[in-house]
Amino acid sequence: MRLVIGSVVLIILFLIFASYITNQTLEFINYARLELDEIRELMLADQWPEAQEQVLSLLKAWNQAQDYWDLYILHEDIENVEVTLARLVSYIRSQDLSSGLAELAQLDMHFSHIYRNEMFNLQNIL
Repeated sequence: MRLVIGSVVLIILFLIFASYITNQTLEFINYARLELDEIRELMLADQWPEAQEQVLSLLKAWNQAQDYWDLYILHEDIENVEVTLARLVSYIRSQDLSSGLAELAQLDMHFSHIYRNEMFNLQNIL
């Protein structure tokens, strides 16, 4: 009987921990995607210094978040985001609008992909 109770407690603790981590991940992704929209608007308005500040702020937040993400998200997904962010910073510094917008779209796609993979739903469980 103690084994069953212990197993149930462990499963409940695991589910609580997993839902907390999933929630934190999805909150960060929502934050990042909103930041991408703001960066896009700044780029289109030809406000490059503000766009650079915004992307550097996003890069700083990403560096903090990805330290934890290394434990449970595929390294390929993390690497894709890092490479795309680096290219975005470069394009914003050189004020290359078309390439910068393309990198923004790709970064949004990477975050969307991670969001779909980390969401708690029946498709991801099976």
